[in-house]
Amino acid sequence: MGPLEGIRILDLSQGIAAPYATKLLSDHGADVVKVEHPGRGDVSRRMGPFPDDVPHRDRSGMFLELNTSKRSVTLDLKTTTGQEILGRLAQQADLVIESFRPGVVERLGLGPGRLEELNPRAALVSVSSFGQYGPYRDFEVDDMLAYAMGGVLSITAEWGREPLKIATYAPFFLAGGVVAAFTLGALRGSQTSGVGERADISLHDILATSMDRGGTNLAAYEYSGSLFFQRQESARTTALPMGVYPAVDGYVHVICAPMWWDRFC
Repeated sequence: MGPLEGIRILDLSQGIAAPYATKLLSDHGADVVKVEHPGRGDVSRRMGPFPDDVPHRDRSGMFLELNTSKRSVTLDLKTTTGQEILGRLAQQADLVIESFRPGVVERLGLGPGRLEELNPRAALVSVSSFGQYGPYRDFEVDDMLAYAMGGVLSITAEWGREPLKIATYAPFFLAGGVVAAFTLGALRGSQTSGVGERADISLHDILATSMDRGGTNLAAYEYSGSLFFQRQESARTTALPMGVYPAVDGYVHVICAPMWWDRFC
């Protein structure tokens, strides 16, 4: 039971951001059917952690976390049979979400025009690195490039030092929450108008405007040519001590808000 009970979602996404979005929707009651390639499956199946550090596509902690509450089917979408079954699934869906490279979903027989023929009320949400249009639409990026171009790396090192790769996939989970919100908007718009909405979501845009006041910086640069917020010289120079500090027997991580500092003193 949940607020999205009765909503059917056809999930053609993989990785982290879009599958996390559909996980949130399924946790709230939506009936999500995830489509995977037979034998290969979602790329997150090859991401750890694994029990006893032994990789196995059915035991990936990442995959299991991202796909709770979903149903699953394997289809070879390069075959006529696979595309026919996909079309029948689309006819029953309220929303289709995909994260292929731009143009791929059309070649698989489920682009906006074809979906409109099969199910004119179904919304289509496309999630990609740089959106469906523009000079970077065909570029493929890994997490390091996504963090760099989205500005995330600008906040991950000491002043004057080279940027550091984030140890977790936190920005992609953040992006997944934004994707879920846009997906709900597309779904609501389709229900209201009776015509399937089309949403084009760029992970780069989300990262660029979400991390470390990125949206404010973009607006400031557009109007003045300067950055309103910049990296602090060091976490150790803030008004209150916050960060990771060396100690005699290891390291200590201090997280301190004003009310906690007052109590400490």
